[in-house]
Amino acid sequence: MAWITRFLTAVAFLALGVIFSPETFGSKSGGPHSLGLYPFIKLAHLLSFSTAFGAALWVTFIGGIIMFKNLPRHQFGNLQSKMFPAYFSMVGVCCAISVAAFGYLHPWKSATTPEKYQLGFLLSAFAFNLSNLFVFSPMTIEMMKQRHKVEREANIGDEIGWSKNQEAAKTNPKLAAMNKKFGMIHGLSSLANIMAFGSLAMHSWYLADNDGRKSTRKRWCDVGGLSFRQILVAVLIPSILKRLSYWLVGWIGSRQGAQSFWTPGAVGTRILFVDDPSFHAAPGGQEAFGRGPWGGGALSIS
Repeated sequence: MAWITRFLTAVAFLALGVIFSPETFGSKSGGPHSLGLYPFIKLAHLLSFSTAFGAALWVTFIGGIIMFKNLPRHQFGNLQSKMFPAYFSMVGVCCAISVAAFGYLHPWKSATTPEKYQLGFLLSAFAFNLSNLFVFSPMTIEMMKQRHKVEREANIGDEIGWSKNQEAAKTNPKLAAMNKKFGMIHGLSSLANIMAFGSLAMHSWYLADNDGRKSTRKRWCDVGGLSFRQILVAVLIPSILKRLSYWLVGWIGSRQGAQSFWTPGAVGTRILFVDDPSFHAAPGGQEAFGRGPWGGGALSIS
């Protein structure tokens, strides 16, 4: 994968050069684009963006889930350890090309406010993918290999799902500590991946609304009656904070055992975390039982 890293670095420097000095590459601030070069650069931007968006959609929400539910856990982990570096490298290269092409087509000096915001979204997607490629993904893979070694000593890991891991962790402090550390690192990697996908999704919304026209009549690039500022404040940011709060409560519950916590989304509802999914509350009052993301159960008692 060394050649991909070198190519990614070269494209990244090219993207930065286009952003800070577009005239060097033939882009005229406030002037007409080269009729011969403009269609090819626009095509490069669209193809690179669509490839990054499609790959992120498939790996994050479809392919990874299907593999986890159908492959033995160690086999799934080993496959992901080979796939993730290629995935983050490809998406990173596509994001860098998209940034360079968009910066060339919309030079900063003459760009409208919505176009500057879109450049920011593309740069954010690129940065989050780089953080996964060079920081979180290598740490996750290394911790996974260490945990696989401990699990093989306990004769687990060839099953599908987390059931045997959770059972063994109750009597194996070393495995429990590894599960905790792996969960934290993998959570950061997943968050960076979701943030990159969200940034690309915001750009897809812009492309759908722009419809090939340079719209200067909208200060915040209104889409569907909502501005980007309204989307961030009213939809995206609360959704991310809510997901993080639920993840934090679930993580604390899985670490502390059977204790009561207050859910961030429903104040006044007590949450009792239990390890036995067959556990039921005493009759009386409303209750709802479900399995948590860490393998334990969460019983809501109002």
